[in-house]
Amino acid sequence: MEKKESTPFLEHEQRSSSHRVTAQLRVLVMPSVDGGFVAQGLEVDYLATGATLDEVQRNFANGFLATAEAILRRGRDLTSLFKSSVPIEAWQQYIASGRKDTLVCQTVLDIQDRLPQGTPFATLAFCQPAAA
Repeated sequence: MEKKESTPFLEHEQRSSSHRVTAQLRVLVMPSVDGGFVAQGLEVDYLATGATLDEVQRNFANGFLATAEAILRRGRDLTSLFKSSVPIEAWQQYIASGRKDTLVCQTVLDIQDRLPQGTPFATLAFCQPAAA
């Protein structure tokens, strides 16, 4: 997987009568209460942890892709994976904190070579609250 410069969240391309849409999977990276970091997919039901930013990003990317590949090997489609089940309590806790964060997605990994052709997601964008 190669790291890329930040790319648009959603891109649409039209060639004569065909259309192609590619999108980033956004991953929220936050400090863990136990130390280290937690990475939670915003569009996908997947979570990973790691001691450092690099480790949590690597763990999320490798684990997410391994999960997607296992689903495909079983002859199932990926639709079950592409919905977020972020616990409502997590959102409530974040909202109640009064934080006014702007998420900045700086690290982008190209994953399109590991997913089947036609999968609309081409990159993972790891996002964190911007420093105040």
